[in-house]
Amino acid sequence: MTDCLLKVSSIYFNARSLINKLTELHYVLYTKQYDIVFVTVSWLHDGISDGLLDPESRYFILRKDRSQGKGGGVCVFISKCFNPVPIVFHNKYENLEIVGFDVRFASHDVRFFTVYRPPSYDAVAVSYMNTLLDCLSVHSYSDKTVVIIGDLNLPKINWNCITGPTDYTHSSYHLQSI
Repeated sequence: MTDCLLKVSSIYFNARSLINKLTELHYVLYTKQYDIVFVTVSWLHDGISDGLLDPESRYFILRKDRSQGKGGGVCVFISKCFNPVPIVFHNKYENLEIVGFDVRFASHDVRFFTVYRPPSYDAVAVSYMNTLLDCLSVHSYSDKTVVIIGDLNLPKINWNCITGPTDYTHSSYHLQSI
């Protein structure tokens, strides 16, 4: 178990349908052997079992499938050498495409979030961003390192300078508040 805590390898990708890329997924899981695999735009649904995604059962799988329509969704594969503690989100966040979990590395806790925000900029997008920021704020603690991984669909942000347009979905003020 301690070998798992010395070095952690991870990868993140936007899949645009994991089910259509099972060969590639299995290559990443079993040949590359990442400890944590973060996926957005998984396109999974309740008709796709975790056993199909990880037939060798080497990973804990956390996923949030899109409840309405096709597309979206997030999924995380966590090596079984870790003991992740999934975050249970309040019902008011049920429309968000987010999963979260805690992992203890040596004597330090790390909280991971994997997020997908659909690419829209209308009133629905503003409401979604408000809910997402609220969720991240509520579930972020000062005694843990927080890592947010995913696709926020904010192409106009300069992440190096944390600057961008002043509309609500791009506003650096709101992003810095989390």
